[in-house]
Amino acid sequence: MAKRTFTEITDIVSGLDREFEQLRQDARARYDLYALRRDPYVPEEIAREGKVRINSPMLINAAQTIRADMMMNPTEFSVIPLARERDGAIPRKLEALAENLERSDAIIWNRLNMGHRLDQDVILHQLISPFAILILAFSTFDMPLQPDWMDDETYIEYVEYLESQWMPWTVYTPDPLTCSWLEKDGHPTCFARKYKVLVADVEHEYTKNPGSTNPDRNLRLDSDGRFMWRSDDYQPYSSITVGSGFRECDMLWYDDGEYTYHVALNPGGGTGGEVLWTSPNPIGRPTAFIVPGNITPFRRVEDRYEPYLWPLMQATAQINDLRSMRATAARNLAGPHTYIPIDPEMVKIYQARGEKLPTSVRWRKNETHYLRGKVEQMPSELSPDWDKLEQAIVEERERFLPSQFVNIVDPAVIKAATATSILHAAEAGLRLYGPLMGAYDSVKQEILEACHQSVRTYYPDLELYLHATGDELSRGRSLPEGSVYRLNAKAVSFPYRLTVK
Repeated sequence: MAKRTFTEITDIVSGLDREFEQLRQDARARYDLYALRRDPYVPEEIAREGKVRINSPMLINAAQTIRADMMMNPTEFSVIPLARERDGAIPRKLEALAENLERSDAIIWNRLNMGHRLDQDVILHQLISPFAILILAFSTFDMPLQPDWMDDETYIEYVEYLESQWMPWTVYTPDPLTCSWLEKDGHPTCFARKYKVLVADVEHEYTKNPGSTNPDRNLRLDSDGRFMWRSDDYQPYSSITVGSGFRECDMLWYDDGEYTYHVALNPGGGTGGEVLWTSPNPIGRPTAFIVPGNITPFRRVEDRYEPYLWPLMQATAQINDLRSMRATAARNLAGPHTYIPIDPEMVKIYQARGEKLPTSVRWRKNETHYLRGKVEQMPSELSPDWDKLEQAIVEERERFLPSQFVNIVDPAVIKAATATSILHAAEAGLRLYGPLMGAYDSVKQEILEACHQSVRTYYPDLELYLHATGDELSRGRSLPEGSVYRLNAKAVSFPYRLTVK
C-alpha cells in the first residue's frame, strides 16, 4: 500500500471523528455526573429565587471500590505448545520454549504495567467511560553520544545500563474521547485520534527525530502560522512569532494497519499542516486496542459502547434531582412564603397613569411593601409521595452497587454473617466483574501476541534479557526473584497458544 498524503489523512480522520461526536457528548455528561459537576434539575416553581444543589459521591465511591477489587486479582500467563509427538506427548524442547515464553510475557507485562499504571486508567475508563484505549508503541535502541567530559569506561558502563533498561515496547492510555475507528468483529480496521497539543511540544518532539519525515531538520512555526522544516542556519523567531510555542494546534494520529502517521495542523484555525511522522506498522493491524465496559449489538457507536456503571449513573442522577428538589422546597418553607395580591383599584390607578403593573413583589431584608391587598399564604409543602419515590430509587440503586461484603469494617457484621453467605457474596461479585476482567485480559493477550509478532518482523535480531522481580505470576506460581529469561526470534518461532486470565 502506498503511503497516504496529508489530504487523505485529514479527510479520513475528520470523517471518523464526526461519527463519534454524539458518543463524546454523552460521555462528557457522564463525566460531569461522576465529578459532581452536573447541575441537578429543579423546576422553576420549586426553585423560585434559587435552588439547593445536592450531588451524591456514591458513583465515585463505587468506581474506586470496584477498581480496587479488580486490581487485587493478579494476571496469570500460560503458553501451551500445540505440536505433539506421535504418541501425543509434548516434546521437551517445546516445553522449555513455552516455559521461557510465558515467563517472559509475565515480566514484559509487569514492566509495561509498572505500579499498575495501566490498570488504574483502563479499569476506571471501563466503569465510567464508554471504553478504554491502549496503544502499543515500538522503539529502537538509540546509542547515546559520548559527552566530552565523560571518560570511555564510564561511557561504556552508561551504555550497558541503558541497554539493560531498554524495552522495545511501550503501552499508554490516551483520552478515549479523542479516538475514533472503523471495526470488524470487535477489532479496529483503522484507528484515528484528534487532540490538541502545545506547538512548543510539537517542535521539540519532531525536531531532528530519527523517525520523523525529515530527521535532519528542525520543525518550526513560521511567521504565517505554518509548520515548516528548517535547516540549522535558519533564524528561528522573528518579532511576530515570539511566544508562538505557547499556542495550541490540532494533532492527528492515524493507523491503517500498514503505516502510522502523525500530522500537525497549522494553528489558528487556518488550513494546511505537515505530515511529521510515517512509520511502518510491524503487526499488520492497528496498534490501538479497545477495552470496553459493556458492548451492545446495536449499530450506532453511541449505542454500542456503554460504561459498566451506566445503570448506577442513571439511579444516581435521579437521586441527585430528587434530593435537590426536596432541599430546595425545604429551604423555601423555611423562608418567607407570603405574598400580597394587587387590589383591583390599584390596577385602575396604574392604568390611569399609563404605568406598567409590577410583575412581582419580592421580599427584601428590612423592607416593607405598601400595596393595597390582603397578605396571602403561598401554598408550599413537601408531598409524602416524595419519600416513597426516593425510597424506591434507593432500593433500585442498591442492586447496582458493589457487594457489601467487599469492604466490611464492622466486626459485628462479620460475626453475624455465615461463611457460606460471605463466600456466596464474593463469588457473586466476581461473576459481576467477569465481563470487565475478561475484556481486559483478552486485550492483554492481543498486546503480547503483537509483541511476539514484532519480534518476528520488526526486531529479528533482538536479544532481550528479562529479569523477574518476584511479583510476576505464571501458572499460579510467582517467578523466582532475579531469574533471567531470554526473548528473541527463536523464542517465538514455534506453534503455541497464549492464554491470559
